[in-house]
Amino acid sequence: MKKINLIVVSILTVFFADAQVAKKVLVEHFTNTKCSICASRNPGLIQNFNKPGLKILEIGSREVTGESNAREEFSKASYTGFDFYPGNNVDVVGDAHRLSDYFPNLKFDLIFSFAVFEHLAMPWLVSQEI
Repeated sequence: MKKINLIVVSILTVFFADAQVAKKVLVEHFTNTKCSICASRNPGLIQNFNKPGLKILEIGSREVTGESNAREEFSKASYTGFDFYPGNNVDVVGDAHRLSDYFPNLKFDLIFSFAVFEHLAMPWLVSQEI
C-alpha cells in the first residue's frame, strides 16, 4: 500500500505540472508513522506546497477514518477538498472521473490523494483528468 501511495503521489506530481512552469517532482519515502491522513505526516509536501498563492486539491478529502488536518497543514495555500460524498473537509462534491467539469479553467499546483485510487471505477481516467 505504501508503495502504491508513493507511486500515485509521484505520478500526480508529474501530471499536474504545466509546460510553462518550472516542474518539481516530489518523491518521498513513506515511513511507518501513524497515517490517518498521510499529508500531515509528509513534511516534503508541506514544505514545498504550503505557500501563499499555491492552489492545492485533495481528492478524497472527506473525513472517514478520523479527523483531517490537511487544511491546517496547507494553511498558507488555497486548499480545496474534493470528494464523492459531502462531509467534513469537503468543499466540492463530485466524481473524480470528471474533475475538469468541476474545475474547467483552474490549474492546481498540487493534486494529491491517499487511499483513493483503489476505490475508483476507472483510475486511469482520473489520472488523465489530473
